[in-house]
Amino acid sequence: RIGTEFQRGVAGGERKRTCIGMELVHQSSILFLDEPTTGLDSVNAEDIVTSLKTLAQSNRIIVSTIHQPSAELLKLFDKILVMHEGKKIYFGAFEDMFAFYLQRGVQLPDFIHPVEYLLTCLNMNENNCKLLEEVNPQLNNNFSYERVHRLKEIGEEVSRQVTEPLGTLDKDKVRRLVESAYYES
Repeated sequence: RIGTEFQRGVAGGERKRTCIGMELVHQSSILFLDEPTTGLDSVNAEDIVTSLKTLAQSNRIIVSTIHQPSAELLKLFDKILVMHEGKKIYFGAFEDMFAFYLQRGVQLPDFIHPVEYLLTCLNMNENNCKLLEEVNPQLNNNFSYERVHRLKEIGEEVSRQVTEPLGTLDKDKVRRLVESAYYES
């Protein structure tokens, strides 16, 4: 039993997988998922994303939101869009993120989740940076005001750029996929 508001059923993770499975039964060409890994342990989250990647490789379009994924989970996605305050701060492959920021003058620190680091820096101000320097001067190298300010500048530059397409798109194929998704529902 799946359960309802009034009757106990399966656990939240099982319910989430069941909902995804129900959508897959329709064999839709385009699948939009809102946080399919939220509430799942790391093993189940990786299973879901690995399954979605396999589906994407079989000629389906899959778009998903993911909040606070591990770096290992991010590596499974073909492209990621990292956003801060509704603005794009990075779009591309996870592995390319380090080179992207290095080309713009900022080396992302080793052994820190790069997305968490970027978001932390973008939420900081000069007072935060000074306070960190007072508390632990060794941290200041990664959270110096100059570095944080440069990351904010890069974020502004990136948010103004038009996002490149995911790849070469066959417009007729995309049209057929969209039409088939529209007529199936």
